[in-house]
Amino acid sequence: MAEVAKKLVEEGEYPVEGIKMHKWLMCPGGKGILISEANSIEAVFKSWLRWIEKYPGIFEYHEVHPAMEATKVIDLATSM
Repeated sequence: MAEVAKKLVEEGEYPVEGIKMHKWLMCPGGKGILISEANSIEAVFKSWLRWIEKYPGIFEYHEVHPAMEATKVIDLATSM
């Protein structure tokens, strides 16, 4: 995974336009976690597609979790 990531970053292929990375963590065994901010859902898909386009089969599992600040969620939930 590290070699793949290095090549994408060096080639300017990652992160894609519209993605602001806040934290990128790699775990033993090649898994990782990316905490990022996206301008659009299209940017999220482009980011994922970039990896599988350049390196088919790289992901055994991929999951996206939209999130927002907890205080905003609390305000939203209590205002309904």
